[in-house]
Amino acid sequence: MPLNNTTILPSDSPEEAEQLFKSLIDEKDVVCVIVFGNDSVAQTAIKNADVRAALSPAGFKRRAVWMQSTGLWDNVKSYLKNGAVKVNSIDPANLIAIGVSLSDKVEMEMPTSKTPDFIAMEFAFVTSSKQ
Repeated sequence: MPLNNTTILPSDSPEEAEQLFKSLIDEKDVVCVIVFGNDSVAQTAIKNADVRAALSPAGFKRRAVWMQSTGLWDNVKSYLKNGAVKVNSIDPANLIAIGVSLSDKVEMEMPTSKTPDFIAMEFAFVTSSKQ
């Protein structure tokens, strides 16, 4: 299944991943859900996030971002701001996804214990778009 609404950050090039992430954050009126990891749960999460990103019920564009290597987090977190969730307190090892608002604030986090089905991914987008 192609991921038409997903940006995959390259794991083998932290500099390229950072530039790509920065360009996404600089884009106006986009709500993002960032999925961490590359195990079977992360693969399910990104597929479901991609499907939900195709919709824009509030008129805002949605984008799924796949950070397969959680080691990239340190390279990109400086482009995000504190929202309901503090940027520096995020532990990508224990999260499957985070939601980023239109104003680049981290507004929600989804623990790895949560099943990343369509409902959970939609909730991530909706929660993030409220801010």
